Amino acid sequence: MHDQQQNIGDKLTVRGGFNFLYLAINGHATCFTPFLHSGFGSEALGVNGIAGLVVILLYIAFSGSPAMVNFLYVWLFMMLMQRIKTTMMRREGYVIHSRYDGFPFLAKLIKSERAARGLEPFICALAGILLMPYDEALGQFVLFGLVSLIARIAFQDRIDNVAVQRMRDAEIEQRWLVEQNKTRR
Repeated sequence: MHDQQQNIGDKLTVRGGFNFLYLAINGHATCFTPFLHSGFGSEALGVNGIAGLVVILLYIAFSGSPAMVNFLYVWLFMMLMQRIKTTMMRREGYVIHSRYDGFPFLAKLIKSERAARGLEPFICALAGILLMPYDEALGQFVLFGLVSLIARIAFQDRIDNVAVQRMRDAEIEQRWLVEQNKTRR
């Protein structure tokens, strides 16, 4: 009888599926952000960095590409450099949201962080296309950054919109409660 029971945590839910998809997308996108951004929050590269490492290792196992192994070494070096920079910034007194995924280098040229983030997927696509003659597996991996970076932007926009909607709803509810409380006095 006990074997037939299923724990609540054992069930696959839509929310769990989306959370896994979001983690996979962020993991793949984090394979590129250390090259594209600087000034990360202290937690930005933590879970996403581990997910990125898993994505890279699985892709290496799948493709057998020696160029992907080289990419892994360069990526690990960039992750280390970004962690050092984050630590130095914190010591200098910078206050950054812990999950902030860095300021795009491209934003210095076009003066808009949002526009720079919107162009980064296409930079990955171009880099992937240019890498194809060198190593097809590496080129495809970088080219797919187009998809993961666009999906990450879409997910983050939705998360931000829901957060704003909840704040507005809370404000409306608070006003309503104040009005209700006034009539009870």
